[in-house]
Amino acid sequence: MPALPAAPTSPAGMLMLALSSFVVELRLRIDAARRRRRLSTPYPPTQSDVIQIASALIHRISHVDVTLMSKF
Repeated sequence: MPALPAAPTSPAGMLMLALSSFVVELRLRIDAARRRRRLSTPYPPTQSDVIQIASALIHRISHVDVTLMSKF
């Protein structure tokens, strides 16, 4: 089995990790919403969806910022 990559230590690496995990979480939320609404085709996000997604992204970016500041 290949070894897992080390955790990023650079600010850019940490931001990319936060954004990629956000994208995965976003896809899971969209899939869950589709299942709840029982739709087989994509739907445009509602205003509530956009607010929820934006707040999750802000939370992730602020967490990265706090983590970076604690390292210096």
